[in-house]
Amino acid sequence: MQKNSSQGELGFNIDDNNTLSNRSVFTIDFTSEDLFGHHDAAYEEISLLQSYSVRRTDCQDFFDEKRQFMILCAPKGTGKTTICRLWQLDIDKKKNTISDVKFDTEVSPDLKDASLTQWIRAWKHQITKVIISGIDEKILPVVDIEQVVEISERKQNRRKRLFELLIENFNSVLGKNTKALTYEEQTNMLARLKEMSAYNIWIFLDEIDQYFTKEEYSIRKVGGMLLAARELTGHLSNLYLRTTIKPNVLAILLSKIDNISNIRELIVNLSWNDEGIRAILAKRVESYLERRGLYSKASDLFPIKEVALREEWLVSQVFSTSNFDLGKNNRPPHKILSVLSFRRPRWLLDLCKTVTSGVKDNSVRTISFDYVEGRLPDYGKDRMVDLTTEYGTQCPQLNLIIQGFRNRKSSYYYQELEDMVQANIASKINVEIVGVSVQCSGRQIIQFLFEIGFIEPVKYFKDKSYDVIHFDKSPNFIDEEGTIDANQPDYDLFWKIHPAFRNALFLTKPSKNNRK
Repeated sequence: MQKNSSQGELGFNIDDNNTLSNRSVFTIDFTSEDLFGHHDAAYEEISLLQSYSVRRTDCQDFFDEKRQFMILCAPKGTGKTTICRLWQLDIDKKKNTISDVKFDTEVSPDLKDASLTQWIRAWKHQITKVIISGIDEKILPVVDIEQVVEISERKQNRRKRLFELLIENFNSVLGKNTKALTYEEQTNMLARLKEMSAYNIWIFLDEIDQYFTKEEYSIRKVGGMLLAARELTGHLSNLYLRTTIKPNVLAILLSKIDNISNIRELIVNLSWNDEGIRAILAKRVESYLERRGLYSKASDLFPIKEVALREEWLVSQVFSTSNFDLGKNNRPPHKILSVLSFRRPRWLLDLCKTVTSGVKDNSVRTISFDYVEGRLPDYGKDRMVDLTTEYGTQCPQLNLIIQGFRNRKSSYYYQELEDMVQANIASKINVEIVGVSVQCSGRQIIQFLFEIGFIEPVKYFKDKSYDVIHFDKSPNFIDEEGTIDANQPDYDLFWKIHPAFRNALFLTKPSKNNRK
């Protein structure tokens, strides 16, 4: 643990080989609320969100203005809301454009026992209502929304602009309210519609699946939204819809609603790697320094423009670069934090805030791994709650499965793992995984735990390097090579419980001389 004066005086210099070393230049307050910010972008002040968010350049299809309807698919906490909020800001800068972001409770239809067809209709009504309210709040109360939806569906009106349809069918969309309006009011309303006739409309529907369960109500609600959005954008040439969905929710919808398979080409998958996590951490520190008028000084003293080196230095202003590892080696802090956070920005920021809140010693200069390790039991419990909340709809017995590993080993050969899961979980409780089986085997349970990141296969090579296998890169790993126990010519294979959970589940640690 490195120590100096109060609350972390941090600095740097560069030696002749362009390596970094520390010297005191400015102070970072680890306890400051705006160092890492709010872990949920939906509640962050927009200017602050702008100042420390990392712009993604690899989601171009989602941003493509030639595509009217696109879906961003990613697990909870991976930055979907941030992307939508920042993209809306970019859209608002364009001429002849109106936009709005709506969350679940702000826009979802209030239906109970309704068919999928009724949900689709209700979603069309709600989305159209959002659009009309964006034109002029005075127009909304006098427009017959259902009539607008019907007009847009007529074959002769396909691919027209919404405002063009409203003007052409002005008396129809006003309906019984026509006589209640004066000639002047009607004239002003028409003038407003003509003024906006060339406008494009962008609507962002975020977290519609936040309360998703496997009940028919949820399936029809979220599935109805996707199908309604596709139909509306197919009817109206100036309507652009963007929405988000979690992979496990999408998997359930695909297994329950036939027509959902037709939207596969509209899906953009979002994920983060170690370099992306480093960029997130660096941007938070950079923003903190900028808001305190310190970053220009740091930039003058740190002239190197190479992005990776610059980001590593910024991260090192908060996290120690010495003895920072889950094992006996030393690795860059961002890589360890990336692993522990499952490469999810929200979990990353929660981990950082959890760790910094445990720093009670005012003389701590940078945060060592000891502080991180000390907070892992609480952090692991929170993540187990998150996993069961996120994936419990797909597997209602998930918490019981996770607890079945308590006080056991953290590392297994495959057959050893399958035997344990079969004997202690599958044979004792009836495990259902939606889209897989209503009574899953040990192997099916392991596949699911691999998919959600609770357990991961690790290849240890003869040169002492290793490779962690991730589901998103190798979804068929178990079928292809994951069940092989015998030592391979080039590597040994072990199945390990993710390190974020080991402390919380009181798992035995592998000995230093044994990878198991």
